[in-house]
Amino acid sequence: MGHETTRVRATLSQQNGEQVLRIPESCRLDAEEVVVSRDSGSGRLTVEPVQTQGLLEALAEMDDLDEPFPDVDEDMPPVVETDLL
Repeated sequence: MGHETTRVRATLSQQNGEQVLRIPESCRLDAEEVVVSRDSGSGRLTVEPVQTQGLLEALAEMDDLDEPFPDVDEDMPPVVETDLL
């Protein structure tokens, strides 16, 4: 089954110094963030949803650290046990 392209007119407005594109309901994206690309030759804009990933997926894509974890308490005085009761 092929993909269908929907073309509708949309309005542009100015808000706080930025140009705002009002996306009609028939073209709404299920995303909180998009990537906007502009073709310098044609001036055509492409709006694509950013695919968010969970923490585990993001951590799995990260490279291992090549440095040891810093000793964050090396300059602190020793812990003194205190009985509060």
